[in-house]
Amino acid sequence: MKDRYSRNINYLRVSLTDKCNLRCRYCMPEEKEQCLNGDRLLTDDEIYRIIRILTSSGIEKVRFTGGEPLMRKNVFPLFRAVRQLEGLRTMSLTTNGTLIPLYEKELRESGFDQINVSIDTLSRKEYADITRTDGSLLDSVRKSLDILSLMDIMVKINCVPIKGLNEDAIPFLAEIAREQPIDVRFIEFMPLGCHKKLTGIGSDEITWRLEKRFGKAEKISGTIGEPAVYFRFRGFKGRIGVISPLSHKFCRDCSRIRLTPDGILRPCLFHDDGADIRTAIRNGASDKDIADILRSVVMNKPYEHFFNDSSGEGSRRNMNMIGG
Repeated sequence: MKDRYSRNINYLRVSLTDKCNLRCRYCMPEEKEQCLNGDRLLTDDEIYRIIRILTSSGIEKVRFTGGEPLMRKNVFPLFRAVRQLEGLRTMSLTTNGTLIPLYEKELRESGFDQINVSIDTLSRKEYADITRTDGSLLDSVRKSLDILSLMDIMVKINCVPIKGLNEDAIPFLAEIAREQPIDVRFIEFMPLGCHKKLTGIGSDEITWRLEKRFGKAEKISGTIGEPAVYFRFRGFKGRIGVISPLSHKFCRDCSRIRLTPDGILRPCLFHDDGADIRTAIRNGASDKDIADILRSVVMNKPYEHFFNDSSGEGSRRNMNMIGG
C-alpha cells in the first residue's frame, strides 16, 4: 500500500492501553493520570477486526505496544487470533519486561516473532529513579531476558539515554550485545508532553561513546522501513542500534501507521491528525468503509515530522498515550 510519496506502508503499531506499572520520567507525568477505560477503549473484537481488515489491505507487520501492553486484561487470546491472520508476516511486542515472568507460558504460545524490552539502566538505584518505582523490579526485567533467550524469537533491548539520569549506563547495556545475540538499541529522547525539560543524548554522541569503549564500529546495511541504524563491534554476538528521530530523522523511509487505545488511526507519531475508527465501527461501518478510512489515512501521511520546529506540533501528548 503506497502513500502519495510512494512509500510502502506495511507496518501497524497497535497501542493496547495507556496504563503502565512504571512511571518513567520521559514517558509519563509524576502525578497519576486518568487512564482510558470502559467504552473509551477499543474492545478486543474491534482491535482484531481492524487488524484483519488492515492486513487484507497491505499491512504485513503488527507491533503491540502500550503503555505496558501486558497490563491489558486477558490479552493473549487476541495475540493468538491475530497471529493466524492471512497476510500477516511478523508480529512483535514492545514491553518493559517486568511482567514477562508471570506470563512466560502465554507468551510462548502467542506466536511472536520479536519482543523488544525497554531497559534504561542496569543499576537498581537509577532504575528506581527513572521509573519512579521499586528498583527491585529490575530483577524481573533481567529474569525476562533469561526467559526470552530460551525462546526462538528475536530479542531487542531499547534504551533512552537521558543526561543526568542514565548516560553512564550506555556501555553497560551495550555489553549485553557482546555476551548474547541480542540487539541493543539506543533511542534519542523525544521531549513530548510534560517532559520537555529533560535533555537526551544524540545518536552521534552515543556512537562516539561506544567507539571510545569498544573500538571502531562497523556499520551494517539496514532494512528499508527499519528506523535503527545498526553497528557491529568486534567480538559482539549482537548488534548495536541507534534510532535518531531528531538528529537524523528517517521520515523518507517511514512505513508505519499507529492505532491508539481509543481507536484513532494516526499516520505519524508526531502529528495530532488521524481518523476515529472506533466511532466509525460503532456507527455501523462496513469492512469496506474501514478499508477506505485506512487508505485515506495513508494518503494523508505527511512527508516528515516537524518536531524540531518551534511550533512543537504533535508534542503535547505524553508518550504513554501514543504508543511511542
